Order: sequence, then structure tokens, then C-alpha cells
Amino acid sequence: MTPAHPDPPRRIIVCGTTAADEAGPVLARHGYAWDLCHDGAALRAAAAAGAGAAVLDDRCLRRVLDEGFADAPRPPLVVLTDARAQAEAWRRAVELADGGAVSILPRPVGDEPLLAAVRIALHHHRRRARLEEAVAFQRLLLREAHHRIKNDMQMLSCVLNIGRNAVSAEAQSLFDEALSRINAMALAHEILHVGEGDTVNLADLLDALCRSLAPGAAAPRIRVRAEPVDLPRTDAVPFAMLVNEAVMNALKHAAGARHVWVSLQSRDGAALLRVRDDGPGLPDSLDTEHAPSFGMRLMAGLSRQLGGECRFAGGRGTTFELRLPLTRD
Repeated sequence: MTPAHPDPPRRIIVCGTTAADEAGPVLARHGYAWDLCHDGAALRAAAAAGAGAAVLDDRCLRRVLDEGFADAPRPPLVVLTDARAQAEAWRRAVELADGGAVSILPRPVGDEPLLAAVRIALHHHRRRARLEEAVAFQRLLLREAHHRIKNDMQMLSCVLNIGRNAVSAEAQSLFDEALSRINAMALAHEILHVGEGDTVNLADLLDALCRSLAPGAAAPRIRVRAEPVDLPRTDAVPFAMLVNEAVMNALKHAAGARHVWVSLQSRDGAALLRVRDDGPGLPDSLDTEHAPSFGMRLMAGLSRQLGGECRFAGGRGTTFELRLPLTRD
């Protein structure tokens, strides 16, 4: 039979015998394929297989949706209800639809109201599918961009390594610092490339960075203790650069140090990063607020970029501390 509507045929799920008796013949007459299901698990399976809409009786609304869709997107709903229960059906349907399209039809249900509601549901289903495809495509493009940036930085590292061999020992230390910063950014982009979602786990990034900075058998040893802390993906590169500077500063300036401890904790709505060594500590005369060191100035600037606050402390060894709010206005 040729469909009497402009929509391409989409499978519709009808929940319950009562809804099937009322809606099934109408759908069949107008060219819609439909399947009958009796519980939420069957409805969820049909929705996952591409069913465009669900027609159901208001008396089984909560039971069917609660059974099958505790943590999954619901299909667009067409709810059949008695006129006297229409307001209650609206309330329950909107509550359970989880942001999806809802149409409420009072009995007796005529052909045109039912078909109009089904077309609205199918339109919403197609629109949501297109949006999901667009989001997936944008995420794919973003991952590819991170991958290419990482590769470009690795190429830049190779070029700097070649040039490093042609300069003096003093200049080589500057090359090494530049290579370390490039490596930190490349690692951040690598983790962004393989990751999913809108956040990045700072513990994974911290662990990868410290393993790349570890001086091998030579002292001091880097010890990492990190709790899982998620921040927006846009914070990954400045956070990686800040950690790189703090750890490199400890490795470079903590003469005689045996260990560098790096910790990350979530406390009172903030991420707390500490980098501490057991070296001689900061000189009493050093003004950390106006430090001449490029690395210290860079750490202060990156802290501000992340919306956090940093400080240096002396005493037994040197401690760098960053407090980073997990939620921002």
C-alpha cells in the first residue's frame, strides 16, 4: 500500500493491547509499519533498533518507561488517554519524556489527530538523529585536529633536536626547555585525541606527563599520587604546560633533591595540585610575586588562565601549589 503521508515509512512501536486495538488499524491503513510490545525492555530494544515513535496508553505510561528507560533516551511519545484524565496524562508524560516530543490524544482517537501526532513524533525523531550525527561528526573532526596538532609538534621536536646538536652547551639547555614544553602540549593533544566527552581526566594527563619527564635512573625520582579529577577539555593544554613547568623547575633547581612528589586531589569544590621536592628550598630573598624566572612567570600566567591561584612555599624543599575551582561562572 502506498503511504498517504509525505514521511518515509518508519517503524512505530505500539505499547499495550488497548493502544494496539485503537491505533493499530489506523496506522496500517495509512502505510505505517508497527510492532506490538508489552513492556519497557521491548520498547527500549525497538527504540535502539531505530523505531521512530511509541504509541501507548496512559495507564501503562509510567510502568513501561520506568522499566526500560532509566538511563536511556526515550523515543517520541504519542499518549492515548481518557478526556477526564488528560491533565494528569500531560503531567506524567512530560515528566517521563525526558525532553522528547510528547503528544496527548483524548479518546475517541480520530485518524487525522493520530496521524498528525505520529508525523510530529517522526519529525522529532529524524531531527534528533540528524543532530546526534552532526555532534558525532564534529567530535570526529576535533579528534582529528588534536591528532594532527600532536603530529606537527612531534615534527617540530625533531627539527629542534637536530638544531640542538649544532649549538653550545648553554644553548642546548634552552633547547631542552623548549622541547619539554612542546612535549607537554603534544601529550595533552594526544590524550584529547583518544578521549571522549567534554571533559578530560587530569589524573591521566598528570601521570603521562610525569612519566615523560622522569630522569630514568638518575635522581630525583618523581612520585605521583593523583585522584580522578575532570575539567573541561579546553583546560588540558594550559594544565599540561603548568605541570611541566613545575616539575621541570623542581628537577632543575632542587640541587641534591632525592624525590619530587606530585599530587592531585579534589577538595571543597576545587582541584588541588602540589609539586614538592626535598631540595634546599627557595632563598629567603626571592620575591615569588615578581620572580625573574621565566618558568615562574609562566606558571603564574597559566594559573590565571585556568582561573586558579598558585603559590610557592619554601622551608624543607620547595612546594608549588595550585588551587583550581572545578566550577566556574
